[in-house]
Amino acid sequence: MANENAKFWCSEVYDGFLFLLPHNYPAMVIINMRTLEINYVSNFINELELQSVNNEAYITDVCVENEIAYCSCGCAQIIVKINMKSRNVTICKIPICGNGFNGILKLGTHIWLTPRIKGGVVCYCIKRNTVTLYEKYPDGFTASYVPFHTLYQCEKGIILFPNLSDQFILLNIKTGEMENIKHVSDLISGDKIEDTYGFDNTMAYSIDGKTISFMSGKDYSFYRVNIDTGEFYKTEFYTTNVYPQKRFLSLGNLSLWECDLIGESEPFDSCMFIEYIKERHRLRNDEDKFLGAEGKEIYAKLVGI
Repeated sequence: MANENAKFWCSEVYDGFLFLLPHNYPAMVIINMRTLEINYVSNFINELELQSVNNEAYITDVCVENEIAYCSCGCAQIIVKINMKSRNVTICKIPICGNGFNGILKLGTHIWLTPRIKGGVVCYCIKRNTVTLYEKYPDGFTASYVPFHTLYQCEKGIILFPNLSDQFILLNIKTGEMENIKHVSDLISGDKIEDTYGFDNTMAYSIDGKTISFMSGKDYSFYRVNIDTGEFYKTEFYTTNVYPQKRFLSLGNLSLWECDLIGESEPFDSCMFIEYIKERHRLRNDEDKFLGAEGKEIYAKLVGI
């Protein structure tokens, strides 16, 4: 199984329960956050194994609507539908050949899926059980493997966040046209800095109105970018020479190397993080890079310890 150290990739909270969705672990783990009781649901894993078309992960992404969690499957052309109230799990086979999915977004009666390995973006119509494939990528688009992390809705359509591809892409859901958001893509166009562990071009991504935020896999900087104007804010997030073998990569995909460092090895605890902040303060007095009054207050408390 690919990246076997990454047991869980996604999680959701519903009605006081934490659902850990299996990346390579052979069950969905449900934790009662009040009593800490743990339950396992594994009956759907056998079906995923039977339908598997590659050696990729079970669950790669999730989107939630009410009590239903829709999960993309990396090892097969399947959507895993989880009712977090009843705990029932349904397997939905997508009628198209391919190599699994990596990202998922539900918009009304349609589910949008990015390819796990290569290929086009899939739009699945739930009512008709039909598929539309979008694969006319912009000029200059390249990606040999896992082109996109996930996808987000915005005012103009859907934004595809790059994993190993070199472009942020805006997909017009009415026309199917794909456009390179060049002023954002240019931010990840350079070479990776020395001692960068991961392979991904972006990590830790989100969108808020016209502003997208992400962590660059090229230099581990955080960016907040206005999609329309290209105006952006950049701040660095790095480790010091105190812990040279560690990297703060929460929310991002982990390579096998990173799993060795983070996934099953000694994790960062709060004390270590505080020491990191204090050391960072000694080396570079840059508290102004912390956004907002709340962040400055937290920073002041940490470095004052």
